[in-house]
Amino acid sequence: YAGNDKSENIKLGYNTYNQKVDISLDGVNNSFSKSPSELDSFVINKSSSQYIKEDLLFYSSKIVKPDFKDCFLQVIYHGNKYSLFKAYSSSLDYVSTNYIQSELRQFTLEYTYYYYDAQTKELKKIKLSKKKITDEFKPIMDVSSYLEDDLFNSYPEKAMQLIFAELNKK
Repeated sequence: YAGNDKSENIKLGYNTYNQKVDISLDGVNNSFSKSPSELDSFVINKSSSQYIKEDLLFYSSKIVKPDFKDCFLQVIYHGNKYSLFKAYSSSLDYVSTNYIQSELRQFTLEYTYYYYDAQTKELKKIKLSKKKITDEFKPIMDVSSYLEDDLFNSYPEKAMQLIFAELNKK
């Protein structure tokens, strides 16, 4: 989606290294890239992929907070008061285990979580650790009960979705 324009059922790739969405309309000859400043949002459909369990919705950072760095933010939870996002990035690093080809490099995928507070209009970085989450939301509610069980250890994003659902009820 870009303003009033939208395309459906097209092939796209999200390049986390340069924060561009590569769009292919009909193969190699008709493809182009869009930056976060040129797109509002995009969805990666789960289709028949064994790796993607549900559709992935990404917003341009300019939609969430215009003065934030240019990137795409995956929507983990969207609420009226609080929303949780995940930003992906990649870095090109040396492969430390390859002694034969010492100049060999590989991409490393990294991610950072942010939450948006609609009242203060702030997009704040949040680390997914029990202490940081408890301290961050202590003034609003006690979230420790969501962090004690196996859900947070096994599926931290699911636990965070439950926390944000409760935060939005307050």
